[in-house]
Amino acid sequence: KEQGLTVLAVCVTYEVSKCFGRSRNIKKSSLLCLLLIIFGSILVILRLSIMGGKHQLPVFTKFDNPASFEPYPTRQLTYNFLLPLNALLLLFPYNLCCDWTMRSIGLIHDIDDPRNVWTLVFYATLIALVIRSLVDLFRYRSNRLLIILSLIVFPFIPASNLFFPVGFVIAERTLYIPSTGFSLLVAIGWTAIENRFPNRPKLKECLLIMFCVTIGLFCLKTQIRNNDWKDELSLFSSAIKVNPNNAKLYNNVGHHYERHKEFDRALQYFQKASELQSDDLGSHINIARTLINLGQHSKAEQMLWKLKPKVKLSAINNRIIPNYLNLWINLANIIVKNETRLPEAENLYKELIGMRSDFVEAYINLGDILIRQSKLTEAVDIYRRGLSLAQIDRRADLYFNLGVVHSMLLRASS
Repeated sequence: KEQGLTVLAVCVTYEVSKCFGRSRNIKKSSLLCLLLIIFGSILVILRLSIMGGKHQLPVFTKFDNPASFEPYPTRQLTYNFLLPLNALLLLFPYNLCCDWTMRSIGLIHDIDDPRNVWTLVFYATLIALVIRSLVDLFRYRSNRLLIILSLIVFPFIPASNLFFPVGFVIAERTLYIPSTGFSLLVAIGWTAIENRFPNRPKLKECLLIMFCVTIGLFCLKTQIRNNDWKDELSLFSSAIKVNPNNAKLYNNVGHHYERHKEFDRALQYFQKASELQSDDLGSHINIARTLINLGQHSKAEQMLWKLKPKVKLSAINNRIIPNYLNLWINLANIIVKNETRLPEAENLYKELIGMRSDFVEAYINLGDILIRQSKLTEAVDIYRRGLSLAQIDRRADLYFNLGVVHSMLLRASS
């Protein structure tokens, strides 16, 4: 993962700082830095090759990271405001959430937004720490603070949005490695406070008690947070309390109830999600699918026909989101209940294949419809095309269907 690669930058920082430290070995440090850079470059190339392929790359939308789709200065102001928010999660991890996408964090449109003050405070603190680390390195030959800052900064860079946009607003998992550096920074601060009052034992004792209480509260918070992760329903329900404007969380709760066949409750959450984020087509598709499960096929079909041109336009303007393709499948599943509308369903699947030629499920379903229309030769061609694209776990269905069609062709010819 990207965070793992950035640890190599921490190692390079350590080796470079040793050249200015008490035990200098410039030749050895230079060699190690060169090896780390070469090794890191190889890992980056391998990582990029793994991510290669048109349909292998993740698809990000404005709902994943709204600021990425905003113009200047909204994008830059919001991106920079996310830095103090991440720092706050390290300093005071009270409001924790499994998902910070969509409208979890309001966009900053103007320079006079009061939240920009926190951005300035963050950069002022960071600059002060960097200056102090360089002073320690050159004056006192101590690289301790510099290494700690590198542990905080470098692993966070891939998630910072500052160099390239990512598919999330805030992700607490990206603070895992930076939290080690932050913990060490707290330890340095505590040591500095202790050393500042060497002759005041009562004050030091009071500070120690306060520090222990803080650690105890953090342990208690950890236990409470563990209960939130008991199952997906408790996790997403707790997240809604933190980010009530995040439509994705309501969709996730809806999916939970949908999997447990509680379609009425699922519909309520999907509708709430569509109210919060009316331009999110996924929420409307979820509503239509739930209406199908509730037996309200006519209402679902009307909704899907209205959504279809919007989804297709979205696919033309952006890369198609795989889950959106289910609209064609859901619509076709309603239509095939009426034998006279089979050609209509056939055209839907052909349209779907035209949009995503490697969608194997579309080939399987299209072949079934062709069989029902006695277009056996065409069904064989469709199944074979699907077979050439299918992963191993889907080939069994296609082989079985091909066997069925060939047996029907044999009976027809005899």
